Amino acid sequence: MPVYNEEQGVAEFILEIGSYLSGYKVVFIVINDCSTDETIERIMELKQTGVEIILKNNEHNVGHGVSTRRGLEEALSLTNDLILSVDGDGQFLGKEIANIVKLSIENPDCVIEGVRKNRFDPYYRKVVTNFTRLLVMSRTFKLVKDANTPLRAYPPTLLRQILSKVPSQALTPNLFISVISRIMKIKIIESDVTSISRRGQISEGVTWGPTKKNIPPKKYVIFCLRAIKQWTLIYTTSFNFKN
Repeated sequence: MPVYNEEQGVAEFILEIGSYLSGYKVVFIVINDCSTDETIERIMELKQTGVEIILKNNEHNVGHGVSTRRGLEEALSLTNDLILSVDGDGQFLGKEIANIVKLSIENPDCVIEGVRKNRFDPYYRKVVTNFTRLLVMSRTFKLVKDANTPLRAYPPTLLRQILSKVPSQALTPNLFISVISRIMKIKIIESDVTSISRRGQISEGVTWGPTKKNIPPKKYVIFCLRAIKQWTLIYTTSFNFKN
């Protein structure tokens, strides 16, 4: 679970997930990307109540993508059980996350992808979302329902194979995972989940900074350009996704 300045909602989200997965042993691996608010304090308060949390702090702010990949690596180093990846902004429902876990347990040879429905993103986010689907299709010849979904469940053996082929500094690891898993012909189940607003008082998020209505933040535009450049460079080199 990558987090950055999620003090307002991260505790509620973790507790909600835990309540719906109370029948399982759940360990939360939280990657703090140099939050400047009281995110760490909220996490430590949860730990003191008995919630099993492993907190890892990045030395520098490296962004969501690198933090996501680090979280998956940490999980692989600690367990041989089911691994679930989800962002720390709480944009999913705990009961539906539990459904993803159940589906994964019932299908141990598959990767489960949560397909976000009823998203209320601004138009420019919707444009980027559709563009990412086309990017993945250009490499796999398959139209993915939610190419960049942060909600996925993995058997560790499959995740280890996939992650070994994801660039260490990938800005968009979930996109690479969508491509790699399909090129490797891994079985994938796409399961609909509800997309809700970011938890907390600032529902639009904090990563990209303030923005005017219907105008993409400058940081978001720069990130998209960097991600496209990285994607292009990787696919024009000898980088090999196949076994």
